[in-house]
Parts: sequence; structure tokens; C-alpha cells
Amino acid sequence: QVAFEYLEKAQTFGLAPYANNNETTQKVAALRQVFTPVLFNSLKQYGSRSRMPIFIVGSPRSGSTLLERILDAHPLIGGLSEDSVLNGRVAKIQNELSDAIKTNNLQDVVSTISINANEIERGMRERYNRMKADRFFDGDDKIEPLRLVDKQLTNMGNIGFIRLLFPKAVIFSVVREPMDNVFSNFKHDFKSPGLAKSTQTFESIADWYAGYREEMKLWDEVLPGGIYHIRYEEMVHDFERIARAVIAATGLAWDDAILDFHTKKQATNTYSTTQVKEKVYTGSIHSWKKYESELQPLKNALGKYATCDVTTTLPGYSYSGPSW
Repeated sequence: QVAFEYLEKAQTFGLAPYANNNETTQKVAALRQVFTPVLFNSLKQYGSRSRMPIFIVGSPRSGSTLLERILDAHPLIGGLSEDSVLNGRVAKIQNELSDAIKTNNLQDVVSTISINANEIERGMRERYNRMKADRFFDGDDKIEPLRLVDKQLTNMGNIGFIRLLFPKAVIFSVVREPMDNVFSNFKHDFKSPGLAKSTQTFESIADWYAGYREEMKLWDEVLPGGIYHIRYEEMVHDFERIARAVIAATGLAWDDAILDFHTKKQATNTYSTTQVKEKVYTGSIHSWKKYESELQPLKNALGKYATCDVTTTLPGYSYSGPSW
């Protein structure tokens, strides 16, 4: 109880005013209007055939770093940390696609999709080469990777653009038990002003998390099977089988080096932060229950989002371990 009181006090330092203005609700409604099944079915044949980009989306503190480590441990997959090439170009892509659609000329739309897909691929490759030149991968026995990983979790809102540009790209989402996820976010000191503002009070974090879940629901409805969900609790309980299914989903052959992912220097290290390297552990599952009484108001604020029945949807995989 004393520890939790100090945590609450720490969260009040630098606390920015939070207003629930239904921005996420409006965003999801707008996405639903634009990115329809009809749109994807009519344009999917014109996107890039490349499978080079891999995208990881979802909620912070959900286990996405572990997934990126699994991928980056493969000798033919390179991680690019959290500096997303696509995310930085979404406004440009949106404007150019909008202009192309207004011409009522299919070739203009196809050309716009092709140009932007090629630019993103080139940008990802250039970023990897810069990191390599900066000796960021010293100690790894990488050869030229066939896949590059973009782990910008907020690309959840950009899945429509990802699918238009890269119909064959793999999109992964790691899903964690909701109370563990929101509690981990609540106690984490985010440097991003947006995330810090959204996770400093029970009200703000419940609103933010509900928005995340609504976006995930939207894409599962509009693009059924278009995102491979990985349940964090299943990933740590059944690591090798999940890891093998993840690599199979990328279209690459398995490599036993992945089992020693924690020994490698990987691109989950950003330029400013060194991630802790450790083996898979299950100790964080249900960690919120240590403060169950203090977190009851947060659970109440989450309402129906306090539980989540999403399970791992990787092709060929089914979970049969302990219940979570």
C-alpha cells in the first residue's frame, strides 16, 4: 500500500490536464468510413508484392519488445528499433492518395501506391544501413536481411495504409492481460508527452486503453485475419512453439539461434536506451494483483475492457498450456 501511494504521488509530477474529448471514438469512426472491405478488395492487387517489411503494432508494455527480439535474432531479419519510416510519411501518403482518388483515374491511384511503397522500402533499407554503419550491430553475425521490422506501436492507426501499400506484409500485434498491461503503463515513466499524458491517471489510461481496443476490433472486422495476434501470456509459457510459428509466418526457415535471442545485441536497443537482455520469464503475469484493492477503481473504469479473450492467431498454432 505504501509503495502504491508513492507511485500515485510520482504520477502527479508534471501532470498535464487531461480532457476526454472522444478523439479516439471520432478517429475510429473516420477510419471505418474510409477503410472499408470494398476499398481493400478493389485495390489489394495493386499494392507492392514485397514481404520485406514486418510491422509490430499494439499497446506499449504488452510484450512487443520480446517479439522484436525473437524476430531480430534470425540472421535474415533486422530490427529497426522504434523509429518508423512509415509513420513519418503517413501524412504524405494520405494526401497523395486522396489527390489520386479525386482524379477518378485508377492508374493515378496505382502509381501513388507503388511510389510510396517503394519509398518506404528504400527508407527502411537506408535506415538499416545507417545503423550498420554506426556499428550498431557489432557482435551480430548478420548478413543482408530479407526482412526488416518496423516496431512503432502507434502504427495500429495506420494499418489501413500498410495494407494498401503492402498487402503481403506481415503485421503482428502482441496482446497482454488488460490489467497487467494498463498497470504497467501507469507505473512507467514515458518520455513521449502524448503517452505520458494518457497514462498518468486512471481516467486517462482507461480512456486510452479503450481506444486501443476499439482500433484493434476495427481492423479485425475490416481485415479479418490481416493481423497476427500473439497473446503475451502464451508467448512466455510456450516460447519455442510461438517463436517457430512467428518465423514461419514471415516465410523464412527456422534458425536455432533464435532460442538464444537474449545473448545477442539487437536493434531493440534504440540509440538512446539499452534494453535489458534476459531470458523469457513469467513473473510479470498477474502482477497487478499485488495491488488489487488499490487498482479496483482502474478496473471499474475499464469496464468491459478489463478482460480480453484474444488468443494467439498465428497460422498452424494452437495454445494448450496453463490458463491465464
